[in-house]
Amino acid sequence: MGDASVWKWSIAGILAVLTGLAVTGLVMPPDPMLALVRGSLLVATLVLISEEAGGASGSFAAWYGAVALLYPITLPRRYAQVVPIVVPGAYLAVALLGSNSIPATQALTRAGMLLGVALVALLLGRSAIFMSEQVNQVRSRLREAEGMLDAAFATAQTGMAVLDLGGRIVEVNQAMCDLIGAPRSSVITSSWVRVVHPDDLRKQASKIEQLIKGDAWSFQAETRFRSRDGRLAWGMLGISTIADDVGRPKYLFAHVMNITDRVRTERKLKESELHFRTLFDLAPVPVWEMDLTSMVDHLGSRALPTDGAVPTELLEEIAGSVSVVSVNEAARALFEARDDQDFAVAVAAGRLGPDVVRAIVGLIATVREGTHRYQLAVSLSDLKRRVHQGGLRVIVPKVDGKPAWGHATAAFVDDTGLMRAESALKQVENRLGTVVNAAPLLLWGVDSTGVFTLLEGQGAAGLGLDGIQAVGRSAFEVFRDSPTIPGNLRRALKGETFTTVDRAGDRIFECRYVPDIDDQAVSGVVGVAYDVTDRTLAADRLRGLVKSKDRFVATVSHELRTPLTAVVGFADELRSGLDTLQSEDIRMYVDLIAGQAGEVADLVEDLLVASRMGDDEVPISNGASDFWEQVDSVLVARRLENPVATDRSSGQAKVFADPVRVRQVVRNLLTNADRYGGTGVEVTIARVGEMYALSVSDDGPGVVDEERQMIFEPYHRGHVEDGRAESVGLGLAVSRHLARRMDGDLTYVRHNNRSVFTLTLPAA
Repeated sequence: MGDASVWKWSIAGILAVLTGLAVTGLVMPPDPMLALVRGSLLVATLVLISEEAGGASGSFAAWYGAVALLYPITLPRRYAQVVPIVVPGAYLAVALLGSNSIPATQALTRAGMLLGVALVALLLGRSAIFMSEQVNQVRSRLREAEGMLDAAFATAQTGMAVLDLGGRIVEVNQAMCDLIGAPRSSVITSSWVRVVHPDDLRKQASKIEQLIKGDAWSFQAETRFRSRDGRLAWGMLGISTIADDVGRPKYLFAHVMNITDRVRTERKLKESELHFRTLFDLAPVPVWEMDLTSMVDHLGSRALPTDGAVPTELLEEIAGSVSVVSVNEAARALFEARDDQDFAVAVAAGRLGPDVVRAIVGLIATVREGTHRYQLAVSLSDLKRRVHQGGLRVIVPKVDGKPAWGHATAAFVDDTGLMRAESALKQVENRLGTVVNAAPLLLWGVDSTGVFTLLEGQGAAGLGLDGIQAVGRSAFEVFRDSPTIPGNLRRALKGETFTTVDRAGDRIFECRYVPDIDDQAVSGVVGVAYDVTDRTLAADRLRGLVKSKDRFVATVSHELRTPLTAVVGFADELRSGLDTLQSEDIRMYVDLIAGQAGEVADLVEDLLVASRMGDDEVPISNGASDFWEQVDSVLVARRLENPVATDRSSGQAKVFADPVRVRQVVRNLLTNADRYGGTGVEVTIARVGEMYALSVSDDGPGVVDEERQMIFEPYHRGHVEDGRAESVGLGLAVSRHLARRMDGDLTYVRHNNRSVFTLTLPAA
């Protein structure tokens, strides 16, 4: 009995170990071959122990049942299917053939039970293995899906980011980092607020709040992102929720498609369209856009002329198929259209004229030959039936190598004003040529070396030049004798613009020098020269007269001051010594005062006559008077320094003249001879036909030849002597004027070394 207990416990321990191995194999299946060996050893051990223990008792049958139940579950499929045969067969062999056999019925019953247990276990094992395989497959697929998802997340071209509900970035892929221009290490754990533009973040705040509350599961919006370098990137942002096990939002998943290039392209396109529309609307040339699709479809493959010679019947057939899309302001203004629709109706109705359709037909014909533009000289009518002549250019753009007939453009260059301007220009040129050839001016031009390229005008004749022959000659050579022209040309060729006065020969020109600058370099000089010789000489004379007048003022002051000083002085002497002076002294003082006062009166009279000479307002009272009486009256009234001889051999001389003016003339002649002539002064009177001629001659030096024509000019003085006061310069001018007012004359000649002034007056 004690030995049996030992065996039982020993067998129980071994079977427990083997059963534990079987259970372990169920949880963690070992290598199939090892499981088969383990199972074989287990069956063999059961057979051996049961034989040694005295047969297949009921307790050992339970152990055979445990093996039949567990091992079909733990062994691989092809090995597990032998367990229902091996285990019941081993038990039946021990039970029938062992040392302590049992009845066959009992053995078969127990073996059948073991077979049933093994078959059930086999079915359970197969189910367990199937389920294990399914779980493994699911796990494998899950791991594969996770790997694919991780790879897709990391390598996706679309930016992706996982955010917690507080807006912190939990995970991000490289595409998202590239979009915002920051490394992944700085993006992870950063805030979504730092990535998105503040304006877009405010717009999306309410939508994100709906996601967090579970009221929505996703939204999409175009969003601006801020990069680290300050630039903006655009993306199409989509945000959805990631739920936890109970369906509550746990994370936010953001995916961004980078549309920066598209947005920038769209902006450039909009800018380009805006620029085009601006240029289109503001272009000074009339431009309109047309849709020619219907016309092209209508014409089909019909042969078309390219020279604008479109048959009238074809024009009428297709005129209405022109559709105007838009018109710029210049076209509306030129053709008097109220708006685009008014212009479009006019084109379709042919009110602008058939040339519009001719140009379009020519365009279609040339497009077939590979050229996308066409130009035609046209005459177009505006809506008020005024004709405009010019050139019409039509063009069709190409898209992907094909003509875009819906965007054909026409531009009209109105040459009507140009033609009128050309006609007016020709008239101006003709007039200018007439002026240049008739006026004393000179148009000229030289190249950079000073060679004439142009020389026209009447002024060339004054220089003895032929304009055609002068072209090609050097201006420096032509005007080498001029004191100023070569130097002025060099100044102008250095780029200086100026006006100056040049002398060439005996002519004087006011010349304008203008450099011709091409690409910042002087390529020549052009100019215009006015012949101002006469004007310059007149100006010189005028300056001389002005100087003479200045001297005249000084001289008049002196002429008046000298006698007035004497008059004042003698009068003062008379007043202070009237009671003490002798009668002879008083008479002498009175004579001196009267003489000096007479000189003042004579000078004043000359000034009065001179002031009226220009208007012929000097009063003249002609009558019969004795010539010699007037001479004697002057000789008595005026005290001369030199004696005056008279030749009265001709007898009495009666003239028809104003005696006052005659005395004034004689006084001036005698005073002039006394002051500027020699010491021998002589007066003669002779009858010359119907005139009497009074001659005052002296043996002085006379007047030089250059001044003989000027001595009768007002304020001219032919005698200027040092130390002697100059005359006023009016005596001879006034005398000639008075002589001619009395139908006579006053002349000067140099005869026999004597200066002779001759006054002729009509005989009474």
